[in-house]
Amino acid sequence: MKATKTTITQRIDEVLRIRLDGAAFHDIVQYVAEKGWGLKERQTRNYIRKADDLLVDRRQRSRK
Repeated sequence: MKATKTTITQRIDEVLRIRLDGAAFHDIVQYVAEKGWGLKERQTRNYIRKADDLLVDRRQRSRK
């Protein structure tokens, strides 16, 4: 079953939060599995990349 845009946004926010807490890739893979999101490794990497992009975007806006 495909996730909705809202669900994806919430998941990316969760990944961002745990990344800020110092989680590495293997920690995020474990977190995703525990949450039962049913993601493959590639999709997990995409979520991490989007979370990292979101962090960069937020930092740039706060500097202006």
